[in-house]
Amino acid sequence: MGYFMDDNQKTQFRTLVLRIRPKEICYVKGKLGNISMRVLKSSLNSPIMNTIQHPWDMQKTKDELMFNDYFKDGEWPPVLKEFQEDELVMGAFGVVLSYIKDLKIDSELVTMKNFKKYNPLYQPDVLILDGKTLSNLEIFENDIDMGSEGTLYNVLCKAQTAFGKRLLKRWLCQPLRDVKKINDRLDAVEELMAHPEICDLMRNTFKKLPDLERMLSRVHAKSTSISDFVNLLKAFENIISLMNSLTEYESEITASLLRRLTSVNSFFPDIEEVLAQIVDSFDRDTAQREGKITPNSGFDEEYDKAKAALIKIEGALQKTLQEHQKYFKSTKVAFKDIGKKTYLLEVPLDILKVTPPPSNLIPANATKKVKRFVVPKITALLPELEMAKTNLKNAEKNVLKGYLIHFDKTYTNWLETVSAIAELDCLLSFATFSSSAQGSLCRPKVVESKTPFLEIKDMYHPCMVDRLGEAFIPNDITMGINKHPNVILLTGPNMGGKSTTLRQVCLAIILAQIGCYVYASSYHASLVDRIFTRIGASDNIFQGQSTFIIELNETSLVLNNATQDSFIILDELGRGTSTFDGYAIAFAVLDELAKRNCRLMFSTHYHMLTEEFASSPLVASYHMDALVDDDEENVTFLYKMKRGVCPKSYGMKVAQMVGIPQEIRELAKTKSAQFEAISSMNLYRNYNKNNANRNQDLNVLKE
Repeated sequence: MGYFMDDNQKTQFRTLVLRIRPKEICYVKGKLGNISMRVLKSSLNSPIMNTIQHPWDMQKTKDELMFNDYFKDGEWPPVLKEFQEDELVMGAFGVVLSYIKDLKIDSELVTMKNFKKYNPLYQPDVLILDGKTLSNLEIFENDIDMGSEGTLYNVLCKAQTAFGKRLLKRWLCQPLRDVKKINDRLDAVEELMAHPEICDLMRNTFKKLPDLERMLSRVHAKSTSISDFVNLLKAFENIISLMNSLTEYESEITASLLRRLTSVNSFFPDIEEVLAQIVDSFDRDTAQREGKITPNSGFDEEYDKAKAALIKIEGALQKTLQEHQKYFKSTKVAFKDIGKKTYLLEVPLDILKVTPPPSNLIPANATKKVKRFVVPKITALLPELEMAKTNLKNAEKNVLKGYLIHFDKTYTNWLETVSAIAELDCLLSFATFSSSAQGSLCRPKVVESKTPFLEIKDMYHPCMVDRLGEAFIPNDITMGINKHPNVILLTGPNMGGKSTTLRQVCLAIILAQIGCYVYASSYHASLVDRIFTRIGASDNIFQGQSTFIIELNETSLVLNNATQDSFIILDELGRGTSTFDGYAIAFAVLDELAKRNCRLMFSTHYHMLTEEFASSPLVASYHMDALVDDDEENVTFLYKMKRGVCPKSYGMKVAQMVGIPQEIRELAKTKSAQFEAISSMNLYRNYNKNNANRNQDLNVLKE
């Protein structure tokens, strides 16, 4: 629950949608704006859109919460209590509550008290990744088919459990911004890597676990099946067995986070006694086979009473039968059911020839070999027998519910157990990734610092190493340390690796601050509070936006929110408009961000930009190297980032590589030379003389 102020492009709303990726959306008819609707449709894959015709207001929502008595202890969840007088938040919750109430799942969901406060961007303890950044860096979806192949999540996720995978997604959405917490995770990962036998124990247990998080919610709602309940108990038994096995490695487990997650009564709750009490109270194999639970005596009072009453009546029936067997002096005398007539006393004719029946027996029917009688004493017991059977049947139906209620009394402990296993599963995933991935990985060193810096040696792109292996060219990045400025101005040919290099630096930062090893030989950096990305752009007809508008919206977000501790990548800013305007905006933005001393990688094809900042101590020029064969007019991309400016443009070489006809290339060469001369003259004339124009451009952009 929560609310936020948003910009014109719905940046925070987009972030919310991309982080949560809802399958269903409820909205009030006529209240969802066009831009918000476009964000939903462009960010999600065919979500179910539920229009609410008659939404509840704040007072109606509060009345429903009280009337339905969702919280038996009378205590509202803290988040719900915080917003109980907020018209907008409670109105939005009312829309959801009315919808789930129509689906008859309101009690199941609301009584769990699983309410959390949502604040998409302003969280002091996490590295902020907005929705655009998640998309640009392909954290969860690639740009080709919106699938997971080639994404950071797909490469990193080695989690064995469904709930572990969900937690890993949350970790990726919100990397840490606390050095101690980062190092706690890294210590745990390092220790797991050093003890593969512990990893094997965990992995072998985790891969057998069902989705305990979802199963616990069904137990809480009393809507689970006997089979699922038995499987749930078995899963927790396996978890306890794992924890007991890990005690053998107590001396090896020294990382504080790992000890906390594997030590009973530390973070991991003591569930063994409660679980044993439930498990020992019935035969699980029989329950699975017959589809019903038969509790042992003493566990379910209602069941025990119903069963005792039935046994008593059945005992009376059996005693009556034994009396008649004694009278006729034969065990061949027995009860027989014929149609709707039950408990008829069947006596063989040869016995009746010796011993005539008592006078109180009423003849019912006969065959050539036997004669059957109604026994008045038994007839009097039959209604009681039917009542006892009905009571037992009802008690059996309530047995599962009773078990679920008993189990749910310690719901918090079960949930904490699942939470601990999910965290262990994520740490195990990091350790597996760090141990088995191709290429060199290092433990990152993340520190607090008043001056931002970043130094990465031999850095690889984590999503390309498996595909390219040793063919991938590593690069070094140094910013804000050893006399290197915090701003890198990057030039180079198209397809030369600029965008890939920008992305892989961001991914390295994310890996480091989620507490995972990084694809590099060394990583040393100060904390990053937020990553901004402006990579590529094209017209978005569906949202009614041009390339230039998209560029400016994203750049405006950077200018209005970036701090000294932010990391920013801007890829070819200004290309969506005329050369002169594009250059002016690129210059003004680069100049402003350089003065803020935030870490910035700025790629461009404006070579005039490199000339203007050539003497600036705040900006370092780099380029993506390439080999050119002028005779063959071929260019070989080396994908290596080197100090200095790209010596020349390789546009014509690339045009040849992709098959542009020679006569067109020749004409293009001529026009390029003419345009370069004119552009240089005009750029100097129009922009090098008047700094006020640049400041004006920057102020307009911020607005």
